[in-house]
Amino acid sequence: MKVSLLVWSHKHGHDYYCFSSEESAYAHGTEIMRNTLYEWGEEESYSSVSEEDLWSSWTEISGETEFFEIIQVPLDPTVV
Repeated sequence: MKVSLLVWSHKHGHDYYCFSSEESAYAHGTEIMRNTLYEWGEEESYSSVSEEDLWSSWTEISGETEFFEIIQVPLDPTVV
């Protein structure tokens, strides 16, 4: 069994989120991106950008200050 670890690296450190699927991790990552755009007052500028394009260009959009990745982590069934 594996879990998907979403890692959001930014100027204040790293945030980690654990999901049962890669799709859920991806969806949460793009939700964070959309919320961040709202906080920056930029939501209108990127409202028509697809989730895929947002994910692939986030580092550039954030001015090279934020990075997202999803890491597949195996779980040891004897521990769980």
